[in-house]
Amino acid sequence: MYLCLFLVIGATCDLIISGNENQAVFVGNNVTLSCVIKQNGVDIFQDKNHLPNTYNVTWKHTHVRSQKTIDILEVQIDAGSQPGSSLVRTADGNKYFTSAKDASLIVLDIDLTDAGLYTCIVQGDSQLKNASADLFVLLPPQCRNLIPSFTYHNGNFNRQTLFDCSVNYCGNKPPIILWKHDKQELNTGTDYHNDTFAMATLSFKPDKKYDGYRFLCLVEYPSAKFLTACQTKPPLQIYFPVHLNKMIIKPQAEEYVYNSGKNINLDCQASGNPHPKYRWTFKPKGDNSAETTLATEPRYTITNADEKNEGTYNCTVTNNINGTLFIDTQTKYIKINDENSSNGEYRFVIIQTSQEDNTTPKPTTSAGVSPYAIGAVICAILAVILILVFVILGMKFRDQCFLMQMRDKRTHTRLTRDHDENMDDQEIELLDESVQSRVSSDEPQYGRLKLYWEIPRKDIRLVEEIAAGSFVEVWKGKMKKYPNSSEIQKVAIKKLIENATEQERKFFLGEMEVQKMLQPHPNVILLIGCYTFHDIQKMLQPHPNVILLIGCYTFHEPWLLMLEYAQEGTLYEYLQNSRPGAQIVQISSNSVHHKNINSHRLLAIAAQVVNGLMHLQKFKVIYLSYNYCIGMTPTQV
Repeated sequence: MYLCLFLVIGATCDLIISGNENQAVFVGNNVTLSCVIKQNGVDIFQDKNHLPNTYNVTWKHTHVRSQKTIDILEVQIDAGSQPGSSLVRTADGNKYFTSAKDASLIVLDIDLTDAGLYTCIVQGDSQLKNASADLFVLLPPQCRNLIPSFTYHNGNFNRQTLFDCSVNYCGNKPPIILWKHDKQELNTGTDYHNDTFAMATLSFKPDKKYDGYRFLCLVEYPSAKFLTACQTKPPLQIYFPVHLNKMIIKPQAEEYVYNSGKNINLDCQASGNPHPKYRWTFKPKGDNSAETTLATEPRYTITNADEKNEGTYNCTVTNNINGTLFIDTQTKYIKINDENSSNGEYRFVIIQTSQEDNTTPKPTTSAGVSPYAIGAVICAILAVILILVFVILGMKFRDQCFLMQMRDKRTHTRLTRDHDENMDDQEIELLDESVQSRVSSDEPQYGRLKLYWEIPRKDIRLVEEIAAGSFVEVWKGKMKKYPNSSEIQKVAIKKLIENATEQERKFFLGEMEVQKMLQPHPNVILLIGCYTFHDIQKMLQPHPNVILLIGCYTFHEPWLLMLEYAQEGTLYEYLQNSRPGAQIVQISSNSVHHKNINSHRLLAIAAQVVNGLMHLQKFKVIYLSYNYCIGMTPTQV
């Protein structure tokens, strides 16, 4: 720490100021105070021709409380052919020193009694000049949370928060104390101070959003350009009753009516501190007394739903605050339709009556034939005719579907061949195996850019929906690793929603084409393939010399993009789940164990994110998202 004092010597000397006069320092540190002497704008240690050649420098200290001034150091300066300084006397040989090159004052092991006004007095050529500066000494500030926890009850809190920030100091004026949170300044200055102590308090009505927060206290000497800070301890704890925010059922269906065989995902989202406990229960249709507990997690999945799964599903969330149990619940009724009855299939039941009971006379015709037998024969004939009609219609519909599929396949093959024949130079370079650094000999054939991008729908399986956007859904899925093989790999699948607009379809295709263009990189999620059927003619503008597309008829599933699956999820979730002392705990049906993140691991993650973004920048791609994915390979974690 340096404190510079500048002095004028003689009538021709100039006063030069090159730094702050006042300084502030913590107890236990060292400080150096320099007295710079210049004549005619030149340092006397650099100008060997000026007169006089000898100067006497005396350092004085005036204490803040006693206002008593004492001599603490005297130095004699020889500014001749070999400039230097020599110590004449010192008030304390273990505390005050000087430098052999100038007349600076070095004070060791600063304490509160060293604060005050320091004056440098220079005498030479019968002239006396002096300059002074203040030194402020203080202890590290202390921050406290005097009311660390609050209970939220009846929509309000029964008291306000109370924090204090205090500092012990010694100097001619107290420091300024400010409270801040993020970039917001919470108060205007110091609340209380005397000659040795300053304190500022912070109080406000708490809210649930402040749960787990720490607040920052700044201690500042503006004139000395000194700033230090501390954080309140312990963190603020806001206890509030559990609240079930919403109950989500996917896939969405009108009045929650589903066909049998579907997988139905139930998601219960709640908030509260302490963290809510979840409980899913089920009451089957027609039997409200038989309640069954299904799960104790926020999510529950009905797999391969059938009529036994129809009934009332109830999500109950609870938490306990100071011995009081808080409960919130929501209920949904889910109806399951049998697919057999919905497809128009009819069942005929033949009732066989016993012939041993002859007590009731049976009506007969004049020819001895019962009218019941005639009616049964007529019904059987009509049933056979109806079955034959359904069989014939089904065969015709199957033949038409087969012809349409063959025509679509031939059209798709022709368009792909035309695309390969008309590739531009950039696409040819991207398909060159010499630049495919990421493609290895054992990589799935679907992932090689030189092969066909389209993957048959029969080789793809959607397993679980993990996210949803405005026009796409993201699924965790599986697909065959090689064509016509039994090896399976996990993939992330982007699925275009069925009711997407034409503009959204163009966005989806644009994203797919950009990913096809990118060269593989170890820190960029790789496009493995796609399942689409889009005619290139749809994107062409009308031209008098080109056959115009009037319309088309397609029958296919929504478009899919198969990408690398990063099983650790997004970078945001990874860092949130791995941070020490996290207040928000995210619970899902898939529990993932995370190791503690050290500084080396954080630096490695940041470097890989930068590498991925630099790769995208080479292809003029702007990526506006913070959901970077974390995988498990050494180059991606």
